[in-house]
Amino acid sequence: MISVRAPRAYLALVMLLIQLASCGSGGGGGDGGSGASTRYVDAVTPSDGSGINYGASPTFIVHNASTAQNGSGVYEIIIYSDGGSVNVLASVSGVSQDGNGSAVWTPGLTFDESRQYWWKWKAVFDAGSGPENAESDLLTFFVVKSDAGQSISPRSGGYMDVNSASFPVFAVLNAYTLPGANVTYDTELYSDPELTSLVAYVSGVKQDDSEAYTTFFPGVALNSGQTYYWLARPVVGGQPLNWRGVYPFTVKNLCEISGSSYAQNAISFTRGEECSLIAFSNPAQALGRPNGSGHDPSNYGGFISLSRGGSIVLEMGRTIINRPGDDLRVWEYVSTEELEAFAGQSEIGPWFSLGVEWCGEFCDFDLGRAGLNYARFIKILDVSSLAGGCYQTAGADIDAVYALGAASSSSQCDLF
Repeated sequence: MISVRAPRAYLALVMLLIQLASCGSGGGGGDGGSGASTRYVDAVTPSDGSGINYGASPTFIVHNASTAQNGSGVYEIIIYSDGGSVNVLASVSGVSQDGNGSAVWTPGLTFDESRQYWWKWKAVFDAGSGPENAESDLLTFFVVKSDAGQSISPRSGGYMDVNSASFPVFAVLNAYTLPGANVTYDTELYSDPELTSLVAYVSGVKQDDSEAYTTFFPGVALNSGQTYYWLARPVVGGQPLNWRGVYPFTVKNLCEISGSSYAQNAISFTRGEECSLIAFSNPAQALGRPNGSGHDPSNYGGFISLSRGGSIVLEMGRTIINRPGDDLRVWEYVSTEELEAFAGQSEIGPWFSLGVEWCGEFCDFDLGRAGLNYARFIKILDVSSLAGGCYQTAGADIDAVYALGAASSSSQCDLF
């Protein structure tokens, strides 16, 4: 078992030192006194720089800002959509501390995903020598994406290539796509569905902002034929969010998997050039047999338009093998478009180019061009000119993907 978890005793010591430092430096400066205004380094929820889940209706809490010296407080809490404290989303006043010394407010707002917001509190304390005013600095929190931390490789219910299991790679979807957030990930890997037999634990994996996902390496070899279970959680500003699902996968020879010779799972879809006019954006339309239909945008159907520079990653029902001649066929609808096909053995590659083709009704590609013996995942990239404009079917229009050479025995997935 591999673990990079810090010892509990060490964490306890660190927390104690932080608390002692807080007591020494104080949550507020100033001399107190009637009418004095004090700034506080707060114990608050959400804490400064932390994250909340998309779709959640968070509760805002100021924890024990009062002291025996200044008495209990009555609070105002304000939420802003900008860092200049201009646009107020919601506010409340007259919030008294509860029996635990905390001011609690649930505004009932649902915040936009992948957005930053700001908030602060103000209070008047009923001190013995007269009222004392206090307020916090402007605090920030981040709303993570709806799919933050979900598995992308290996996908839930999917497979890991046995040839990669000696040094496995995992990937989760990034939690936040704009600059400014400090995001890391924790991951756990188990060998049983009850999550009692821990195989590996990795924490503090910094988000990779250059991709739509972040990879991590548990540093353990996995067994052929065994099913594993893994989960991940984002940590934003040092505050962990909840664990995301439990994702089973099986280590397997990819040439032993039976299924259709067509693409059967849409792994990811990345829009290229922004185009609000595109009307065909369902990745599932690239799965199964060719079924593109219609003669104009009013009755088109059965395909996905990638947009200029857009891409889609698909998992085949049966693994493609290299044979004499071409091994992969891509059906394209609407018009002739230029696209590049890539092949790989996992949902995130590494990707090997099979070349660029002008694709009319269909176009074919050869795994041998990339030096590959087999591949289960196909990435299709629109490479047409970005100056082509924005319209309902912009970019390559992918109807279906087919394995001309489909695996039939485990030996076909042997490495060269």
